[in-house]
Amino acid sequence: MRKKVDKYNVIELGRERWKLFRKKILTRAFQADFDFEIHTREGIVYGQKGDWIALDNEGNPYPIADEIMKAMYEEYRDLKDYRPQTCKYCGREQHIVWKVSDELWEQVMGKDNQQTVCLECFAAAAAAKNITIKPEQVTILAYI
Repeated sequence: MRKKVDKYNVIELGRERWKLFRKKILTRAFQADFDFEIHTREGIVYGQKGDWIALDNEGNPYPIADEIMKAMYEEYRDLKDYRPQTCKYCGREQHIVWKVSDELWEQVMGKDNQQTVCLECFAAAAAAKNITIKPEQVTILAYI
């Protein structure tokens, strides 16, 4: 039987099972100066001027109400002045900061290759060498 969960019973439903979590990656967002709609997997979601548009871990946009943004997020300033680099293979600006282990990098790109490469081109290079990349082998550090 499916249980109805709402703000009035959620604490009791999770009694003694609650844990604290912090997001592992940074969220890229901007404050909209226009009303908007975003088509998501859950349907169309509407936002208004002053709300925020953020990117999820797959690069899909989603809205965050301004009051929620102020309550739950703070600007991460270390990457504020970071400018996207250009992938040396496809020429696109890179807005995802990511990493893999040195061992995997060397298998795919070679030991001495320190060029900027986007995740898509890295995956293509791995596939060309019949190397399978598992999601847990890639760490997304930020969207910029």
